[in-house]
Amino acid sequence: MLSMTLEDYLESIFLLGRGRNPVRITDVAKKLKVKKSTVVNAIRKLQQEGFVIHERYGDILLTQKGIEMASRVYERHLAIFSFLVEILGVPEEIANKEACGIEHYIGEETAKTLSLFIEFSRLCPQLQKIIYEDFRKYKNSGTIPDICSEEGKKMLKLTQLKVGQKAIVKKIDCDRSIKSRLLTMGIVPGIEIQVEKVAPLGDPIDILVRGYHLSLRREEAQCIEVEEV
Repeated sequence: MLSMTLEDYLESIFLLGRGRNPVRITDVAKKLKVKKSTVVNAIRKLQQEGFVIHERYGDILLTQKGIEMASRVYERHLAIFSFLVEILGVPEEIANKEACGIEHYIGEETAKTLSLFIEFSRLCPQLQKIIYEDFRKYKNSGTIPDICSEEGKKMLKLTQLKVGQKAIVKKIDCDRSIKSRLLTMGIVPGIEIQVEKVAPLGDPIDILVRGYHLSLRREEAQCIEVEEV
């Protein structure tokens, strides 16, 4: 097993030399933004492990073992980068930087599964709609698409429920301060709630959440969208 730092060096040599071409110490130092002496020390360790060939003052060349290892590291990077950009919509510059860190912590099986998921998403029009339209809309506005609601079940406001009714929270659509308060109270999408008591004028509304009794103002309850259980 190589350290994260040495994996970065190996990957950089692989990319600079496109796999099998010689690479200069200067180019590696420039790419990784380190001193040439630092690169020399790292290359020495890689050579001791049989990943590179390097003659003093000469260029660096990956061995077959080095090519195979660097390829695996880079494939993990690409899988993570593609997932962050194509599925989650993370900006490319941020995704590339974060993929460089994450790639050292996931295994081959996880990277392979990510790659397959990316491939599947590109081949499946229905999934593309969910990812590129519905998820983006949810990410930007919190709007849950109709496809996420079970057939025959209707979305309601919490204020429309009767005493004793149970429901699943689907969306919280209100200003930031109220939403933050509700989230802090444990009222989050996916949680089950039950109406316990409603005041004569509909304010406040008492609910049960995770075994806790909470009292909500009508203004707060009105911005919680739920689905009957």
